[in-house]
Amino acid sequence: MKLHSLRTLGGRAIAGIRSLPSACSALYGSVKDAHERRRNLYLLWCFAIPALMMLTVHAIYGVYPFGQNSVLVLDLNGQYIYYFEALRRAVYGDASFLYSFARNLGGEFVGIYAYYLASPLSYIVCLFPKTMITEALYTIIVLKCGLSGLTFGYFLHRTATLKRHTVILFSLCYALSGYGMIMQHNTMWLDAVYLLPLICLGVYSLVRERRFKLYIASLALGILANYYIGYMLCIFLLAYFFYCLFSMTPEERNPRGERCFALRALLRMGFCSVVALLIASLIVFPAYYSLQFGKSTFTNPTFDFISKIDLIDLLGLFFFNSYHTVRPEGLPILYAGLLAFLMIPFYFLSKRISLRERLASALIVCFMLLSFSVKALDLVWHGFQAPNWLNYRYSFMLIFLLCVMAAKAFDCLAYASRRLPIAVGVGVTVLILVLQYFDYPYLDDFAGVYPNLALTVAYAALLFWMIVGRERIKRGAKRALTALLTLELFVGLLLNLVHLDIDVTVSNRPSYRSYADKWQSVIDGIERTDEDPFYRIETPDHWMTNDPFSLGYYGISGSTSTLNASVIALLYQMGYSARGHWVQYCGSYPVADSLIGIRYLFVNPNGTHKIPSIYEKIYADAERSVYYNPYALPLAFPVSSRINDLTLIEPETDDDGFTEDMRDYCDYGNPISKLNVMLRYMLDKDEALGVSVPMLARETRQNLDFYLVSTNHCLYQKKDKTKEASITYTIESDGVHEIYAHFPTLYARSCYYSVNGVFGGWLLSGSGDGFVNLGVQPKGEVEFKITLYNDDNNLYLAEAEHHFYYFDEQRFAEVFGTLASGGLEIECFEEDFISGTLTASADRQTVLTTIPYDEGWTVTVDGEEVKIYKTLDALLAFDVTPGEHEIEMRYMPRTYVLGFTLFAVGTSTFLVMIGAEFILRRKKSGAIQNPSAEKED
Repeated sequence: MKLHSLRTLGGRAIAGIRSLPSACSALYGSVKDAHERRRNLYLLWCFAIPALMMLTVHAIYGVYPFGQNSVLVLDLNGQYIYYFEALRRAVYGDASFLYSFARNLGGEFVGIYAYYLASPLSYIVCLFPKTMITEALYTIIVLKCGLSGLTFGYFLHRTATLKRHTVILFSLCYALSGYGMIMQHNTMWLDAVYLLPLICLGVYSLVRERRFKLYIASLALGILANYYIGYMLCIFLLAYFFYCLFSMTPEERNPRGERCFALRALLRMGFCSVVALLIASLIVFPAYYSLQFGKSTFTNPTFDFISKIDLIDLLGLFFFNSYHTVRPEGLPILYAGLLAFLMIPFYFLSKRISLRERLASALIVCFMLLSFSVKALDLVWHGFQAPNWLNYRYSFMLIFLLCVMAAKAFDCLAYASRRLPIAVGVGVTVLILVLQYFDYPYLDDFAGVYPNLALTVAYAALLFWMIVGRERIKRGAKRALTALLTLELFVGLLLNLVHLDIDVTVSNRPSYRSYADKWQSVIDGIERTDEDPFYRIETPDHWMTNDPFSLGYYGISGSTSTLNASVIALLYQMGYSARGHWVQYCGSYPVADSLIGIRYLFVNPNGTHKIPSIYEKIYADAERSVYYNPYALPLAFPVSSRINDLTLIEPETDDDGFTEDMRDYCDYGNPISKLNVMLRYMLDKDEALGVSVPMLARETRQNLDFYLVSTNHCLYQKKDKTKEASITYTIESDGVHEIYAHFPTLYARSCYYSVNGVFGGWLLSGSGDGFVNLGVQPKGEVEFKITLYNDDNNLYLAEAEHHFYYFDEQRFAEVFGTLASGGLEIECFEEDFISGTLTASADRQTVLTTIPYDEGWTVTVDGEEVKIYKTLDALLAFDVTPGEHEIEMRYMPRTYVLGFTLFAVGTSTFLVMIGAEFILRRKKSGAIQNPSAEKED
């Protein structure tokens, strides 16, 4: 027993001694890791400095709480902030993530979420009070700026052996580039800016080390955050993969001597990309579904291989204060600090950087420059659709490449020729003088040319002393250069913000908050008092088109790139102001309002908008008035099946002028006539609630020539541009009925109208076209005059049989009383689920809803699913039998289910890959630490 115990004790001692090296190795590894983590802490400066500088620039510009300005610029002011309001409501359970009735009668919301809100940082708005949503957006912009610096610094830290000072310096150039400031209002694009370095690092690790986790995770997040820029990331990553493959030596990219390495690396990247795309399917498939409603055919560009930009134009965009414009004629945003641009010749002439890497860099930079210049390539980058403003949305990718090259060149500065700074300085100076000679508009003499000359000379001198000076002089030059670059980037940020304000206007905070705060209490009051769970609200006095999202009501106004083209077309045919991707309620006509269920109107009592006399005023104070429409129809109501025989959209014809569409086309130019026809088909009776007003004189033109042009429009063109031009219509009033007018047009012009010499309001000015209520005019002759505003020299009006109509109030009450009878009485309403009862008669067995047609809706009648179909080219309808029915409507497109399923598959695959890698590494590690284990066993 004692001998056995001694042997056991001795065996354990020997085992302990054998395991001592591995234990020491593990201890050393943990100490090394802790030391490495401490060494990496300097990267926090890459986050803190750009974030602080962005914060300071906005503070100087008076952004709240440092003043009364805001970060609301262009579409962030006109569209996006309202989607963030909707996201906040959805998170707090007051709205649906799937569907929203706050946009153009209603529509899927996931497409909006996928395009504008999918960034994880978007949820920061939920942490702020509703009244501080502008500050939440401010926080998001500052954080994304800081993250761009952090991830770029981390990329340099991992892929190149650079000094800490170099990493921090050029992380500032990347994070504080012109793209970061000028595009900051497109918050959904900024995620790609801070994710691009991580994705490229993932490609680098995948090629060199066969590590896949960072690549899959970052690429999936990049596509999930914004599928549109995510698509551009995929194009860039393919080019960057070949760049990595070509720039590395065989030993660097293939240390294990793997056969057919390039093919295997491409296959590995392809497989990992598929996994990332599967994970991103959660967003990609709903986004694809959303695009089918009209965005994918929004433009019809031609793919010509023609040059859009001269290369010398591109060179000028790298300079300080080279802001051009964000408008349709805008050029790429390429500025990232003049030092980064000056270091590019150093990079390509440096012998410390391998020739193959420099050649690879030249190729990928040329590819990016050609993408800017060649129209067809640029269209491919933008998803085969021409961008609407804000061109070259992928330009930050070239900024990334240039900042990486500049950082590597700067770190090799000690090995550069002393003549090189002088040569580069002279060359760039000549380039600036050439640009000045050609008078480039984005390089003003005093704000652009002379500052860039001064900066070029200063940088060249400092770089020269950093090469030839003694150690003390080198340190001083390095500090001076750092201070100069920091100052340049800071002033560049500020100037870009100023230019952006001049170009498209930075909105102040009170202008947004005062409107929202003014009407929110009214909307909340209606919600408390109206027991019906669904009704629509509208206003002609908008702050912006997307007000329904902000205030949380259901309306028809809305503007989004994820448009529903058929609904917009229908609302235009019904007389509402609608173009391209937006609809805005601008004028009231009881027939149109009641058909689509607009129950409440809130208006500014001091405005020019006239409310129909049948609407009841239910609230008024000095700044607000609320009107109630007692004839607003429910969300669904039974009509004659004859409605399916009507189309308001002109059918397409073949070359012989024939069409397969056998429906009756309503070809009246004026929406009031079209609404009469719609009622006739709904009731299968002859109904005319708008009766044309007798014209005493067709029209009298003053200082205008008249032409018939294409698209069924009439052109009125000024003869003398310095004089007033107008059209006067003379009509006869019966002194009893309200008179309504409508002037359809597809071309906005600035006009105003007057009635019998009294100013009435603006007309046809972009979102100002719509119904015009003249009220009840005294019996006899009435003059209606349209006057062109001074800045406009022509006017387009669609051809129409009549422009002026009497409104028959008594007949209207009878007709809409009939339509409302048997309508859907809602018992449960959520935006993606509706249930209630409906009663149909023998002559009205088609249920017409004012819900846009969408295959994602499932309708059951008395527990049985029924077929849904599209009527009036846009609305959802279904058929029932006579009698009372229980109706249920649920929204869940099959594409969403497919997207979620693929997401689950991709996520599971990714987790399995991580688990398999972990097990293999454990086995490999165990085999290395105990090579004689098998022998001992």
